Amino acid sequence: MLLTTGLARRFFGIPAAQDNGGLRLAARLFGIRNVVLGTWALLSRDQGIDERRLCYRLQAAVDAADLAALAWAGARGDGLLRPALMGGALGGSAVLAWLDLLGDVDGAAPERSAAAA
Repeated sequence: MLLTTGLARRFFGIPAAQDNGGLRLAARLFGIRNVVLGTWALLSRDQGIDERRLCYRLQAAVDAADLAALAWAGARGDGLLRPALMGGALGGSAVLAWLDLLGDVDGAAPERSAAAA
C-alpha cells in the first residue's frame, strides 16, 4: 500500500475529491510507521518478557490512538464514515490481538519464574 496509495484510497472509500498529495503522503507515513512497528514486534518475540510486554503495550496504545482518530474523522462527516469504519475494523482487531499477546506474556511470567526456581 505504500506504493499504491490511490488504490488504497479507492478500496477504503475515501472520496476522490479528497485525494491529494497530502493524503498520499500521510498514507505513506502511516505505512512506514506500521512497517517499523511490525519489525519491532517480530524482533521482540524472541526477547524477554519485559521487552515483549513493552512492545505489545505500545503497539496496543498506537492502534488505540488510531481508533480514536478514526472515530473522530468518521463522526465529523465529510464522506469519511466508510473509511473510518473499515479502518476501525482493522485497528480494533489489531488492538484485540495486541491485548491477547500481552495476556499471553503476562500469563507466562509466573510459569517461567516458577520453572526457574
